[in-house]
Amino acid sequence: FGPGLDYPAMRRAVRARIRQDWGDVRPVKPGAAALLAQVHAMGIPAAVVTSTEQALARHHLGNAGLLDGLAAIVGGDDVANGKPHPEPYLA
Repeated sequence: FGPGLDYPAMRRAVRARIRQDWGDVRPVKPGAAALLAQVHAMGIPAAVVTSTEQALARHHLGNAGLLDGLAAIVGGDDVANGKPHPEPYLA
């Protein structure tokens, strides 16, 4: 978008639109909860890497009932270089 992009303003606008469309509960892909439960039951650790801040990611994953099946969550505020840089995935 070029150097004139006001990224913080754009991010606020996107978040406002998401809140307007979905409220406090984010949609979960069909089968995601069952897959996570199966992976957890098999003793395979699972993680989420997101550009969303850690606290907000935990909030939404908790509302979706997915938090207990995760070994780790890496939020955008946990790393210096966000997705798609390898740092959050390596963390």
